[in-house]
Amino acid sequence: MFLYPFSIIILIVIEFIRIKNNKFNLSYQSCKEYKYNIQSCKEYKYNILLLIIPILVLFVFTEIFDIFSFFVVVSSIYIYMNYKEKAIYFPVLVFISMYFFKSLFIILNFLFEIKISIFSIYLLSFVFSIFSFNLLISDSNKKLIKFILLLQIFIPFNILMFTINKYNYRGEIIYFYSEHFKFQLIIWIIFLFLFIWNIILIFKSKVTSIKYSITLPTIISVSIGNIYNKNILGFIGNVIPSVIIPNDWWHYADESMYWYQVFNLKQRLFEDISPISGLFSFVYSFFHNIILDGYISQATFAAILMIILYIIIIAILLYKKTNSLFTFFIFHYFVGIFFGYSRNHLILPIMLLLSSQKLIDRKG
Repeated sequence: MFLYPFSIIILIVIEFIRIKNNKFNLSYQSCKEYKYNIQSCKEYKYNILLLIIPILVLFVFTEIFDIFSFFVVVSSIYIYMNYKEKAIYFPVLVFISMYFFKSLFIILNFLFEIKISIFSIYLLSFVFSIFSFNLLISDSNKKLIKFILLLQIFIPFNILMFTINKYNYRGEIIYFYSEHFKFQLIIWIIFLFLFIWNIILIFKSKVTSIKYSITLPTIISVSIGNIYNKNILGFIGNVIPSVIIPNDWWHYADESMYWYQVFNLKQRLFEDISPISGLFSFVYSFFHNIILDGYISQATFAAILMIILYIIIIAILLYKKTNSLFTFFIFHYFVGIFFGYSRNHLILPIMLLLSSQKLIDRKG
């Protein structure tokens, strides 16, 4: 399984090389001009490959075949054969529509407890995107981009799934309040910040390229929401709010006891004790003991907050190093596996920081 996150890093490296060499012309021109522009042709094909490669990686390393993405790719190839330059607009529209409808039904569930299957959301997103694309295909690219931006307004509502505190235990409905309060408060603060930031960026946006049509708050919101949706985080066992008491006592104790030994027993780090995970456990323990109250019933909340921190750092760095489209697809496909239980979470942000041109150019 370690090959899976390694393949993600390879994709990011390839993108860096592509940008560094400036191999492709990123301009989007009319269809008449397009057929004479070989460089633009390569760029559009690259964008379609950006969809195909993650599907193949998922299938090879997890034996999971993403049928929804498969249909999106097939449709995009068909559009590419007919409309060329607008080919990449369709998959972006489909995925953004999917998260838009997820957010919409989260709001409806909060207000009226209306529930809908994920298959219905996929189908609704696909039909809506086909209809919208056909309406806007004859208009300028700016209208398509503006429409994609407007769909992102409510996407930060994705993260409010973590505020659920109602559980069905042996047929009895149980509510947890004290264990959830601080965690819910933090989630609401993150949501409000991302929601307001997103609205400001969307209505001030002057973006003319599809590669920069997805806002950073949208990417972060999608990534945080996908922690819940993917349901594959090994560190948690099941994703919050699926469990209150952890079902993996070994790793929680392993990550928690060093904080207690250093700050309560006053033992010296790397002299009296040598943590198995190095300083990794102290990041988790900071959220568990300082941000939260240190109760075992809050252990999974601390893990979620730690992963959210890593997501925000990596999203910002990757967004600045590449573009919003590449960052969006990387987080859409890989956030669940990449942010599972791993002591190597900081490798990618450190790599992104060290690849900064300003640091490279500094002497000494």
